[in-house]
Amino acid sequence: MTKQWFFLLALLCAGLAFTGCDDDGDTVADMGTGGEGEGEGEGEGEGEGEGEGEGEGEGEGEGEGEGEGEGEGEGEGEGEGEGEGEGEETIFTRLGGNAGVTAAVGGFVGRVLGDPRINAYFLNTSVLADGGDANLVGCLVLQISAATGDPDSAYPGTLENGYECRDMASSHADMGVSQDDFDNLVEHLVAELTELGVAEADIMAIGGVLGGTAADIVEDPDNNATVYQRLGRYPGIYDAVGAFIGVVLEDDRINGFFADVDEAGAARLQTCLARQLSGIDGPAVYGEEVPGLQPGIPEGDPACLSMEESHDGLGITIDDFNALVEDLVNLLTDAGVAEADIMAIGGALVPTCAAMVVPPEACDM
Repeated sequence: MTKQWFFLLALLCAGLAFTGCDDDGDTVADMGTGGEGEGEGEGEGEGEGEGEGEGEGEGEGEGEGEGEGEGEGEGEGEGEGEGEGEGEETIFTRLGGNAGVTAAVGGFVGRVLGDPRINAYFLNTSVLADGGDANLVGCLVLQISAATGDPDSAYPGTLENGYECRDMASSHADMGVSQDDFDNLVEHLVAELTELGVAEADIMAIGGVLGGTAADIVEDPDNNATVYQRLGRYPGIYDAVGAFIGVVLEDDRINGFFADVDEAGAARLQTCLARQLSGIDGPAVYGEEVPGLQPGIPEGDPACLSMEESHDGLGITIDDFNALVEDLVNLLTDAGVAEADIMAIGGALVPTCAAMVVPPEACDM
């Protein structure tokens, strides 16, 4: 399993962005409204409820204050009132319990997978295949449920299928997640909760929990620690590859290799090249594309082929290869890409020479 794996299960599976605690160590469940239930707390004086109680609380209830069930905890005190209540209403219950949280997580994950700014962390078969998608959703449901007050959930924890959800610090280690990545993820959660009609106060409470998790997730606060980030993440790289293909098609030295490429083939080529460059120091894993979820690779199509497979029998010479690299370098230079980043990209291309060129020994000259 690659290191790119756990940004879900990292920004997601590992819990996305919920620790279940705010800055004071309280869970979001503590942000519910009063009700009548059992707990420990303080009430004042004589209760307004009916019945008998001993101690400092007024009846059995949660919260601070006077009256039946408004104190936080089991009243054993001076108050009058035997609070027989129904338990505190939590954000978890207002979300609709397990069914509501599961629906919210499903919508949220769908938004994330459709966002090219951040979906490269997820659209790898090592993340989504072999039950990975279910684990991702399951861990998020568990984490959000625990954070919002479900007494039957605890995070980190183990799913019914035996999968162990990890804490965010370990599951996001070495992912290179930027502040922009984190903000985009939170943006989708807020949008999903808003669309579902969740109260603004509850969204704000959940958002407060999210903000406290950034230190465990974000490794690139300035959004510029990698070539991937500096080039504009996947959208920037994808657009640059599109421009590069246009240059190559105008280059009479090598455009003959692309004479038979139709629109669908060009779309696939753009995605595969963008994935390859996004894997230099970014989250994409070349060859682990998820058909049906990426442009140019429809359901039923294979993932991007290896360099050997995709160039076999084309008869590419070292001059052809050098012309291709020259076009890419010129494009990046004209776009204002830093020389160090161009060198990094060129360094990643060097190992592909022997897989593309005939004879491969020409790459050593």
